[in-house]
Amino acid sequence: MDRRETIQATGRDGQLREAPQRNRLGNVYFAAKADPACMRSQPAIRRIYRLVEDIMLKNLSIRSFYSILGLAILVAFFLLGSGLHRLGVPIPGGVLGLMLFYLGMSCGLVKLRWVEETAGLMLRHMVLLFVPLTVGLMEMGALLSKQAVAITASLLVSLVAVLLTTGLLGKWLLPDLIEAGKANAGAGR
Repeated sequence: MDRRETIQATGRDGQLREAPQRNRLGNVYFAAKADPACMRSQPAIRRIYRLVEDIMLKNLSIRSFYSILGLAILVAFFLLGSGLHRLGVPIPGGVLGLMLFYLGMSCGLVKLRWVEETAGLMLRHMVLLFVPLTVGLMEMGALLSKQAVAITASLLVSLVAVLLTTGLLGKWLLPDLIEAGKANAGAGR
């Protein structure tokens, strides 16, 4: 992909001369824009600049590889879960895929570094992923208004169940921490 081009550069003496410009994947080396005589006298600067550019290109391609690999792994587990659901497993395909993904990570079949960047990207932009769901719910307004009481009751019951479960599990798993918190609260009065 390297190709040599020439540009006109002004030297220290003010005269125009042809200076080599090295172009790699659209990136122009700093050395091509500087005075060639100056760059020949400072080869270390040119080597450092090329080394930094090569490192940036390699890191970019490694990051791109892991992004594509992570996306492929996440989509594969989703499709695997959806396929098992279609075969008759009574768990939704997305949940089943997530369970299989967790099992794969627990067993060491899937490495964290393979999916970390893609999963982080998806989590950062999760709000955008809910837009189609929200638009779909808006189109079902008539059905939702007929079932509003049942939906509200199930939301309240599930909220109370989650709060009670979390509180009781915390009290059961962390009794020493709770007692220390009570002692510190009593000492602060």
